[in-house]
Amino acid sequence: MKANMSTPPSIQRPSARTDHRADPEKRFATWISSDPVRDFHSVRQVWVSKFATQGTIFRINGEPRDDGWFTPEGETQALRIGRDCFLSRDEAALDADSRRRHKVTSLKNTLERIEKLIASD
Repeated sequence: MKANMSTPPSIQRPSARTDHRADPEKRFATWISSDPVRDFHSVRQVWVSKFATQGTIFRINGEPRDDGWFTPEGETQALRIGRDCFLSRDEAALDADSRRRHKVTSLKNTLERIEKLIASD
């Protein structure tokens, strides 16, 4: 996906209809900020939705990197902005809901396979 070269790329904001798991290439797309005052490099807190199926979304402090990753304070493992963490709580909540729906669907499919195995005996 080509970005508009007149404005600096940062991170893509997911829309409510976007399912990043359906199209893996869109997971790493860039986002053009609609708020020119908010510079990506000035961001020091993000909302993490990566672990939403095991708990809740939470806010962390850290440093953004030039390559679209965010390194939390005191950690060595970075998070991908726009996939694992987001700049706003609303974006993180949308992604968390999507992750939870995907997990429920996966568990239902597993349950169906187990029921078929039991029924075949």
